[in-house]
Amino acid sequence: MICSNCGETVRDGAKFCENCGTPVPQVKKCISCGAELMLTVKFCPECGAR
Repeated sequence: MICSNCGETVRDGAKFCENCGTPVPQVKKCISCGAELMLTVKFCPECGAR
């Protein structure tokens, strides 16, 4: 995941960016269809996007 504030890579499961301290959302959105996903999924269950 990429920090929305500073653009640094944030490790999976982190609650805050280690570079700037910005809170990290605990869900992510599919880049293809916008469905909310748990951080642990590798493929979207709605559209199949990675």
